[in-house]
Amino acid sequence: MNIAKTKAVAVFITTGFLTILSMNDLLAAYSTPGSYTNPMTTVTLGDPGYDTSGTDDTAVFQQAIDEVNAGGGGIINVPAGSYQLASVLLKSDVHFKINGGATLTLAAEGNMFNVSGGIQNVSFKGISGRFDVVLPDFGKGREAKVRFIGATSVENMLVQNVDINDDQQTTFSCIELTWDESLDQRPNNVTIKNVTTSDGHYGYGVVQSQAASNVLFTNLYGKGGIVVRLETGAKNMNIKQAQAQQNGQSLNVGVDNIKITNSTVESGQAAIMTGPHAITTNGDVFANYVTAVSSICAVKTANGGTWKYTQQQIDDNDMVAGTFEKLSAGNVDATYTSGCIPAKYSYMSFYPQSELQTKVFDDPSIPEGYSAPSLTVIMDAATYSQPTSTWNVTGNGAFVNPLILTTSFGHFAWQIDSWTQDGSDPSCP
Repeated sequence: MNIAKTKAVAVFITTGFLTILSMNDLLAAYSTPGSYTNPMTTVTLGDPGYDTSGTDDTAVFQQAIDEVNAGGGGIINVPAGSYQLASVLLKSDVHFKINGGATLTLAAEGNMFNVSGGIQNVSFKGISGRFDVVLPDFGKGREAKVRFIGATSVENMLVQNVDINDDQQTTFSCIELTWDESLDQRPNNVTIKNVTTSDGHYGYGVVQSQAASNVLFTNLYGKGGIVVRLETGAKNMNIKQAQAQQNGQSLNVGVDNIKITNSTVESGQAAIMTGPHAITTNGDVFANYVTAVSSICAVKTANGGTWKYTQQQIDDNDMVAGTFEKLSAGNVDATYTSGCIPAKYSYMSFYPQSELQTKVFDDPSIPEGYSAPSLTVIMDAATYSQPTSTWNVTGNGAFVNPLILTTSFGHFAWQIDSWTQDGSDPSCP
């Protein structure tokens, strides 16, 4: 899959004023530290003392990390070849240079790399091409809980040039950024660049950000699922924030200052999705050059809410619906497909009756429940204090809905049930 090159300068109009966005504005996230440019210690896996000829390379990866960290920081070279590893703990000032001929396969359910503990200045970078990551399902199918990277309390992190094979459509996004409760920290100054995934789970994909600040996502592609999922729904994080606010305190939760450029979804749900749940401190999200091919939509925004919590939890903690400060999305393009896209029941009220009766199939073979056509370009269901700013929104093909869809048709359940067709769509491969 070829990913579009980032535009050097983007010019756009939002609500009556002209803004020029330069490359310097877009790349204000990870900065290359001295531990990368002037490494104190360099290790090459496969060299004497770093044998990777066994069936599980977790120990040698951890050994290399520990030694580079103890030696003042530096580089771990990963030559071309196959590696099996799981639950490796990254440490400060450790940088992986991974050869384009390398394949890293997760050896056990969980995260391949844990990035936590208040560390700083770390990176995973494919060199001389892109490296591969394979996420097996360990016999659990879609229920397997696996990730390439789980990151919490880290300052200054880069992930670049990787193709992730998630063909079993496992439960989690391949990369997660989230809150470290013990340290009250979240990932800060992060760049995730040139990453692809294959056949993602319907609700997941390349990355989910539960908590993070000052992040650049650029040149991301996902087949299936959601490429960038900004859904801050972790239950404990939501409750803890409400409790802190009751006491006049604040926590480092939610997402803020998120920039997304060149995000593409194919045969999936959305390239970008926002869902604040009960987090009231989510800040700005800016997205530019967003593409959807044969998908439900390119951008989906959702309202906050407290539906995950009991009434007692809501009352005890004064929980309210969450928000984002401002959402901006421009140069958004979607190509319509007339069917065969997995869709869930909650989308059915957003299709007009004509689409439901002719193009939507209630298909028991699809885990999401329905086979359906593309819905719209931007599904803007959020009602925050500031409306979503949009510009240059383009739909290719026979979209029936408005290209920016803000309301449902309000169909009753019995209408949806009677209008959709039972059985598999005969036109689907």
